[in-house]
Amino acid sequence: MIKTIILLFMSVIFDNLINIYLNFIFSPFFTLISLIFLYDIFGRNEIKYFLFCFLFGLIYDLFFTNFYVLNTFIFLCFGLVIYFYKNIVKSNFFKDILLCILIIFLYNLIVFLILTFFNYITYSFSYLVIILSKSIIINLIYFIILRIIFKNKHKKLN
Repeated sequence: MIKTIILLFMSVIFDNLINIYLNFIFSPFFTLISLIFLYDIFGRNEIKYFLFCFLFGLIYDLFFTNFYVLNTFIFLCFGLVIYFYKNIVKSNFFKDILLCILIIFLYNLIVFLILTFFNYITYSFSYLVIILSKSIIINLIYFIILRIIFKNKHKKLN
């Protein structure tokens, strides 16, 4: 439980700091990427995993968006995607990087489509491509750092 709170706190803080100081360079989605590691924390306890996916999405909505419940629902859906992915595919470093890229791409595409559909904000397709290019680099760096931390903690426990 403490790992989960640290992961959530760290993700939200880093998301917020980069959004404030480096938003013109990067678009972080650290809280979303943390869902991959949240699955590793809870293992086979699906109820806790999905509950925390919901909680991560709700906190993300409270801190970063004005379109409440959107990310709560999206994070829960991505929790399902990660759950099925981890149960079907034998996970390794490169497959998890692909999962990370897929999540970033799908998240941006889904938000783009929803916000465009509701005329909440005017996005262009070129803006979506810019956001994707800005977000993939920083999120992969964050993913790799978390992967190293979690693998080292896992080795120490064994």
